[in-house]
Amino acid sequence: MSARKHWNSVEIDHKGLPTSFLNIECHWKESSLTLTQKRAIDSLSTEYGITYGASTPMSPTADLTAPDLGKENVIDPKPCQRLIGSLMYIAQTTRPDILYAVTYLARRSLSACPRHWDGAIRIARYLYGTASKGHRLRSGSQVTIWVDASYGGEEGRCQMGIVTCIGETAVGWTSQRQSVVALSTTEAEYIAISAGAQQAAWIKGFLSELGEDVTPTIITDNDGAKKLGENPGFHKRTKHINQRYHYIRQQLELGELTIEWKAGKWNKANLLTKALPAPALKRATDAVMDGHGHEHLSKGE
Repeated sequence: MSARKHWNSVEIDHKGLPTSFLNIECHWKESSLTLTQKRAIDSLSTEYGITYGASTPMSPTADLTAPDLGKENVIDPKPCQRLIGSLMYIAQTTRPDILYAVTYLARRSLSACPRHWDGAIRIARYLYGTASKGHRLRSGSQVTIWVDASYGGEEGRCQMGIVTCIGETAVGWTSQRQSVVALSTTEAEYIAISAGAQQAAWIKGFLSELGEDVTPTIITDNDGAKKLGENPGFHKRTKHINQRYHYIRQQLELGELTIEWKAGKWNKANLLTKALPAPALKRATDAVMDGHGHEHLSKGE
């Protein structure tokens, strides 16, 4: 039996709109759907004795680097890994505002010391204070992929962030260290653009299966990286860049996507590359999770 005939023979009962799934609560409105994980956060807070909140998931001045094994005691990794695993699920499903902090601490979970445990508890306290915060989904058509990279970092490997939006709704986000050492800010941003181009190809193919023909737009705040993608001869000093990162050039030549520049203060991926102070974090969180326009990021400056 073909798949089409099989599904045509299945009877489905419609019992109304779902109120929850996979420990995620659904809040329906006429033109939007908001996803929250308040029950999961409340359960986490009870388990770890959280009774007060925090203004940010991670302080911009926090020292959460690798422990000095000669001076600091390493704690049992299992409780730390368990807490970080719970935080990671929340971060990947509805709370991109904690993803950078969680991924940063996840790299320390095997050799964590007390300050790393305190850092994980701080993320849980931030969630406790913002437990009702949800991720809003609304309809849209234009696909935009915001990319950003923070130059430097541990071992010289930059942190990059990617936010994929349909309309103003974020439908995917990632925060990770780049696998190679970038020699300049432009190179770090160019590698992030290449990763964004791969995400653009995937979502373009996915939407085409649903009958939607879209041309994704990658948005970067680095004009040099944008020009490098558009013009292979823009910099002679970039010949050392691995060929795999020039994927963006091919996609541009084929017309599979476009690339635009916007100022860094408007970049929605900014909260995935560094720890932000409370006012900047709130603006970034509202822009990504509430679907506000990117102009919202510059308010209050």
